Amino acid sequence: MVEHCLKEAHNKGYSILHVGCAPPESRPFSERMGFTIHDEENLFGHKILHRKHGDRPGGARTASVEIRFFPERKKHDATTVPLATFTPNAWQDKDGLIQLAERVTVFTDLPEWRTGLLVEIVVNGEHLYFDRAKDEEAENWGIEMERHAFFIDRI
Repeated sequence: MVEHCLKEAHNKGYSILHVGCAPPESRPFSERMGFTIHDEENLFGHKILHRKHGDRPGGARTASVEIRFFPERKKHDATTVPLATFTPNAWQDKDGLIQLAERVTVFTDLPEWRTGLLVEIVVNGEHLYFDRAKDEEAENWGIEMERHAFFIDRI
């Protein structure tokens, strides 16, 4: 039953699934199904649904991509380290679009992520974007929002 729900959510394009472990004895089952418990008091958890986009098509050039997520204080404190860093395999098509081989997803319903999230995107050594993940301009760089998550498929 759970595997069917996971497959259906993946087919609908979801990036994150949420679960509540009730009764508390169900926690080991949820963890075996790949959920991470992030709220110890209420036993809520999440699972990132990984989405692969296939192999690089012929004619597309390999692209070097780094995506970093920072707490908002990074704007005022250069020593702030990223909360998460991704270096996905990627390629660039003839029109300049960067396709990631796999969706980059971050779960944002954690205390350290709730104060505002900055995203830095670097492609082939060029800094393309560094600002809030929720900004309107972020959408132009492929940053999409889902309940308690941000994800990127292409830049």
